[in-house]
Amino acid sequence: MKRKVYYIAAGLLILAVTFTLVTASGRSGDNQSDSTNSGRFITTDKLINSLETSTRSNPKDSDSQLKLANAYLQKVRETADTSYYSKAATAVDKAEAIKPNNPEVFATRAAIAYGRHDFAAGLKAAQQAAILNPKRAIYHGLVGDGHLELGNYEETVAAYQIMVNLRPDLGSFNRIAHIREIYGDIPGAQTALRSAISASSSFPENVAFSQVELGKLQLRTSIDAAEATFKQALVTVPDYEPAFQGLARAAAARGNMEQALKFIKQASESLPIAAYATDTGNIHVALGQDKLAAQQYQLARLAYQKSSKDGIDTDQEMALFLADNTKDYKLALTKAQAAHTSRPNIYAADTLAWAHYKIGNIAEAKKYSAEALRLGEFDPSILYHSGMIALKNNEPEDAKRYLTKALEIHPYFSIVQVPEAKKELAKLST
Repeated sequence: MKRKVYYIAAGLLILAVTFTLVTASGRSGDNQSDSTNSGRFITTDKLINSLETSTRSNPKDSDSQLKLANAYLQKVRETADTSYYSKAATAVDKAEAIKPNNPEVFATRAAIAYGRHDFAAGLKAAQQAAILNPKRAIYHGLVGDGHLELGNYEETVAAYQIMVNLRPDLGSFNRIAHIREIYGDIPGAQTALRSAISASSSFPENVAFSQVELGKLQLRTSIDAAEATFKQALVTVPDYEPAFQGLARAAAARGNMEQALKFIKQASESLPIAAYATDTGNIHVALGQDKLAAQQYQLARLAYQKSSKDGIDTDQEMALFLADNTKDYKLALTKAQAAHTSRPNIYAADTLAWAHYKIGNIAEAKKYSAEALRLGEFDPSILYHSGMIALKNNEPEDAKRYLTKALEIHPYFSIVQVPEAKKELAKLST
């Protein structure tokens, strides 16, 4: 059943498995299929049904309340329906009233806060969980998640290392993969993702997520390998929307925009979120269908606005979207500034640099571009932005270096920006 309301997929990339915090033991219950997922995620539906029944019959069972909260969080991952955050928070409140000072309560609060993009509050809760029980691996992963989004990269590495030392599982390997990618170790990131896939999970979606992330990295060097991995994800979870998005990007990398459009529509018609609407718009741009692109960008904008109303902080994501796909550069700058204040990581700095570039504040753009590159020249999108800023700042050699490196790192990093990078490099070479 196609959903009529657009959601923004909320949560961290590396929160792939934090929502299985305390749910692994819950596998009983009646079959209940949600009309939004056509039974594809029946494990989660069964679990929620069982736990809702259990908590109604025994409302003083703190552990069941926490398991229910985390099942709701897994449901957010599978449906992008952010209303489950409120349900999860209610269950946690009940669990805490029954059993105060429980580290699982703090850990689950951290996961909810991260999903809503309140990273400072999430980190505080995660740290409390880790203090109460330093031997629980997932708590250190949650601590690392908060540090990651707040731009504390050394602390992130340290927390993730503790997690993987305590428990080398899908969650820890996914986190190791992401931090390796940030530092430019793509082979190491791929190795970690393969370990994550091998480790498996009680929830097939978590495995499919890891497969899609692996496919994204493979797309940098081999379209064939990436396509094969995206198709493996569709075997793990049939009709898995992120896998269709991956196949759309692979088709676009081959220059087959009609096929790319077909794949992204399979994703967006099943799970209509902002990211898929934006990708659909970008493909329409590549096909010269500007009016259709504008319609998709409007849907994406509405999705971000709805998420904000639902209590999700989308400043960073919306700022980048506005800078890339609209002329509303003043609002993009305002949101980018707010995001950089609350979430001062390299991506927030890059977004702020790009918003300043779009509005014509080149000196400020250069300042934040340098901040975005503080870990090194590893991210193709950051390098593209840095190259365009350098070009506008009358620094052709720097512009050429950044743009060249962006394409060397990932020749298909953006449907829209790759052609722009190539066009500017051609001008610089004449």
